[in-house]
Amino acid sequence: MTEASAEPNTAGRIVVVGSVHLDMQIDAPRLPEPGETVLGTRYRRTPGGKGVNQAVAAAIAGAAVTLIGRVGNDPDGVMVKSEVAARGVDVGYVSVDQHEPTGVALIVVDESGANQIAVGPGASGPGEVAPAADVIAGASVLQQEVPIETVQAASELAAEGTVVVLNPAPARHLPRELLQRADVLVPNLVELRQLPGEEDLGSLDSIARAARKLPESAKIVVTLGAKRCPHC
Repeated sequence: MTEASAEPNTAGRIVVVGSVHLDMQIDAPRLPEPGETVLGTRYRRTPGGKGVNQAVAAAIAGAAVTLIGRVGNDPDGVMVKSEVAARGVDVGYVSVDQHEPTGVALIVVDESGANQIAVGPGASGPGEVAPAADVIAGASVLQQEVPIETVQAASELAAEGTVVVLNPAPARHLPRELLQRADVLVPNLVELRQLPGEEDLGSLDSIARAARKLPESAKIVVTLGAKRCPHC
């Protein structure tokens, strides 16, 4: 961390603790079967990672945003960090790992928008949030494409009154105490199925039952992917 100011103004600021990747996306007519090669129609290299996506979306919406993450000491890291900064995100707490490469996501997207994603975390895997303790205030958006220990440490540093939003992706078991620190929990259907161990999520009633098994301290927002919002 070399670019952040010594006394940042964090009032009303969104702080995103999350992954910083290079997305390598191929658009294809359909997703490949195991062992199959499908010829794509377009290839793109763009900044990505769930942390970057959340930070840029919030900045586009008009928020003041600080991103806390890590890239490698390589051209990909320079490009990703520069482009995220150009979109209005403070990248002063995106540190540079001297040993691991910038993380990458290999993505195939079909014509309907369905995707397959494999992530090589690289430099975005390990990470410490203690150097950024002074900016984890106002509102923290936390997600899980970094180690659980990193997410827990960030939630513990959040000041009293800070709104902690947890996006529990990718799906895996989460410690109960971490879930209890979240003011807002935003799982998709796969993640919701994993969190309370619910098998059948075929109806809105079953989704609501699964959500009620989560800590009462959090507001639960379940995203439905292609089904979108049934009441919008």
